[in-house]
Parts: sequence; C-alpha cells; structure tokens
Amino acid sequence: MWTLDEAQALVAQLEPVIPKLDYHSLLGGSVLHKGQSEDDLDLWFFPLNGYESNIPPVYDVLEAALGPLRPIRDSPDYKAGEPYYVKEMLMGSWMGKRVDLFIL
Repeated sequence: MWTLDEAQALVAQLEPVIPKLDYHSLLGGSVLHKGQSEDDLDLWFFPLNGYESNIPPVYDVLEAALGPLRPIRDSPDYKAGEPYYVKEMLMGSWMGKRVDLFIL
C-alpha cells in the first residue's frame, strides 16, 4: 500500500532534478485524494514552458530512481484508451511498489 508520506518522500527525491529539466512533477490519484492507495502511485510530469517537451532526460532521471520503466499498456490491468495530451505512460517501482508515470 502507498501512503501520502511515502509519496512525498519519492517526490522529494525527484524534485531537485526534475525542475532543472524544465519539468514540474505532480502527485495524483488515490494517494492524493484519499491519502493512500492499495494499487499504485500516480505521478504526472509536465513541461514548465507549457508546450515543448524534452522527454529523454526526464525518462533517464525516472529510470535512475525507479529502475527499468515499461509502458503501462504492457500491464495486464491496463484499460484501453490514452488521453491525447499524455506523451508517455510508463510504470516503474519504488521500494517494491508500483509507480505509474504520465509525461505530458
């Protein structure tokens, strides 16, 4: 189970680097709304300039923190349909728990 405290610890680990790549990180999903999640942690990343994205450096930072990343659509519980504004939907893990990543 994910808790809000654990989510904040992960975001605090990523936050010193992500803004230097001109991105902002955002917590979403059940952990934000309910304070916990049995399934996963949802993290969103969007370009600070609002339009142009440079995903490879963000991907590298996330993979360094979360291990190998794979597309969410490879998950057996993936529900078809991707929001048009999401450029990458990935999943990784932190402390043995699933993390879903949405990069705009």
